[in-house]
Amino acid sequence: MKKDFFLNGFAAIAIVGMALSACTDNEPDYGSGTEAKGEYVIASSVTASGNTTNVLLTSETLDKGTVSTVNNGLVNDGATQWVFYKNQYLYALTYNQGNAGTTRSYIMDSNNEVKARPGEFAVKRFTTYGIYDKYIMTSSTGDGPTAYADENGYLPKMFLLSYLDVSAETFTTNDTQNKAYMSENFLGNGEYVTLAGILERNNKLYSAAIPMGLSQYGSATDGGKWILPGNEDLVKTEDGGSNSSSYKKGELQWTQYPNKCWVAIFDDETLTNKKII
Repeated sequence: MKKDFFLNGFAAIAIVGMALSACTDNEPDYGSGTEAKGEYVIASSVTASGNTTNVLLTSETLDKGTVSTVNNGLVNDGATQWVFYKNQYLYALTYNQGNAGTTRSYIMDSNNEVKARPGEFAVKRFTTYGIYDKYIMTSSTGDGPTAYADENGYLPKMFLLSYLDVSAETFTTNDTQNKAYMSENFLGNGEYVTLAGILERNNKLYSAAIPMGLSQYGSATDGGKWILPGNEDLVKTEDGGSNSSSYKKGELQWTQYPNKCWVAIFDDETLTNKKII
């Protein structure tokens, strides 16, 4: 990245430890000099006396020398994922469950110094993320609003989306009162899905639709019409499991279609118009 075009070459790498020199006898000797500030951003962490500090450093190269955190770099809160927006902004995308931290972004100035932008956002739970148009988007699948509960009180699964407008530095979420965000029966087989990956191509948004089984809502639909013959014993008879493997009574926890895959192609970031292939 040239000094006059610092927004066009913003690039990063995450490493553990700060030595960039060779690590085995079989690798070439790249030298031992300390590299000056440059276009590469290194998301590093340093642990001392049981305390960990996250530091963003810059370097002019990644194939020789060393960089140090001593009196150097920008201290930050770390991130669940480091995400670049078109080589212009670096986002510390942070999963905020339990107020674990906030998402914010960084820019590199003409002196190759990383600076924090003012906006901070509490981005909620997400299982995937990506870039579409002017947004960094996150997605997860969770319970819909109580207004859509069935006669058993079971809630349908819905897509829970977050939108970070990069240039405006704003944060919004989707309106789950809109049934277009329903994740239930997304593929026409009764199962709810979660999205894996968000990718823009030719102004369309592509994502893999991963079937997750039958929720309580899906399993109970029309007396269990989505339960394949022979799979009745797979429906849970009590709550159990823990963390990501937890389940509720009435769910059919894992997909009934393990040997199939689907790609969802959406018209735009709203995910309201789709094609399944």
